[in-house]
Amino acid sequence: MTEFVDPRSNPEPPAHPANPLLTATSCAISSNSAWLAVFMIQARVAELQAELHRALDARNLVDAQWIEDQLVENVKRAMQAEPVRDGKGNEIGDYVY
Repeated sequence: MTEFVDPRSNPEPPAHPANPLLTATSCAISSNSAWLAVFMIQARVAELQAELHRALDARNLVDAQWIEDQLVENVKRAMQAEPVRDGKGNEIGDYVY
């Protein structure tokens, strides 16, 4: 019958009976695999974030040019540079602030 050994009591991994270096090699491979997995996950997260930002930019209808155009229009109204017009283009009065 095999005796139970609490893994917390022995921090060293068990040595391979045929080759003691095999354990160290397998730990190194396992460690490299873990780092590779972390790297791949981080790369995928970055890719998904970039895709999300592209999708949000495509949906965003308010951009810097639109804001600038609205500000220029507001300044023109404040300076009363152009008269108020109706839907047909006829002058109907002045802007009042």
